[in-house]
Amino acid sequence: MALPPELTDQIIEHIEPCDKPTLFACALASRSLLAASRSRLLTNVSLRPGTTTDLAALISSPLCTLPTRIQSISIGDPSARFDSTDRECFPHVLAALTNLTTLVVSSYFKEPLPLDAVNPPRLSCLTCIELLGIRFESVGDAVAFVCAFPGLRTLLLLGVSWRTSTILGSLAPDTTPRLPRGLRTLRLMAGCEDFVRWVLDAHCSRDTTAANGLPPIETLTFDGVSNAETSAIYDLIGALEESLKSLSIYFKPNQATPEVTLCSHPGLATIPTLRIMRFSGMSIVRNSRRS
Repeated sequence: MALPPELTDQIIEHIEPCDKPTLFACALASRSLLAASRSRLLTNVSLRPGTTTDLAALISSPLCTLPTRIQSISIGDPSARFDSTDRECFPHVLAALTNLTTLVVSSYFKEPLPLDAVNPPRLSCLTCIELLGIRFESVGDAVAFVCAFPGLRTLLLLGVSWRTSTILGSLAPDTTPRLPRGLRTLRLMAGCEDFVRWVLDAHCSRDTTAANGLPPIETLTFDGVSNAETSAIYDLIGALEESLKSLSIYFKPNQATPEVTLCSHPGLATIPTLRIMRFSGMSIVRNSRRS
């Protein structure tokens, strides 16, 4: 006796997407399980160097249903390098995945991303971006890429670099890109000082209106920073004093990190919402206090 589709769908939903052997077995066991199993299998997709072109060719077919099924895509790994063909296909893959919620790109491109990759379609469903080892032509290109996703809530820029420090200074104030208003978690790595300065200039200048101000970021993390970068970091912390709840700063191993001085920094003491602070491994939990 065949089970109703509603019941078979519920059965498949209880299988973790990472349990691919079980999902493959279900897809082959019965036609009634095929649709739900295939959809579950394709929710999270990982690509290796050389496979981006294959996916781009597959989703270009009018009969392909992959673009609406994929919700999370992870491209490459830190030890691999994409070739020029992968690099050129990257924006076309992004353009097709209309239900994408999570994008992880952790491959080192030999050359900066092409210009059309930093002007992706505005995927309203995308809420999380993690870039590791990605190289842009300029800070302005990195800014344009990040700001193209209005629904973004989590942004991780780890090992991201650029050839020049050029920022979009030639744009009129009303066309300057802004961080998505829903952004709540921001994690940056050493070398992102130019990006931090852009954030402050774009959202905290005298001409900035309340609607274009900084989004209420709640969790802020800096990894592998040097003492020379603390000035920009504290400026950003001060600008987030009404929303920041968790702050983590991890210095490079060879840096002198006077944690006691950091903890007693006057800028931190005035943030009423800040509850958790971590400095190079030392954690501090503050008692609740009224603003």
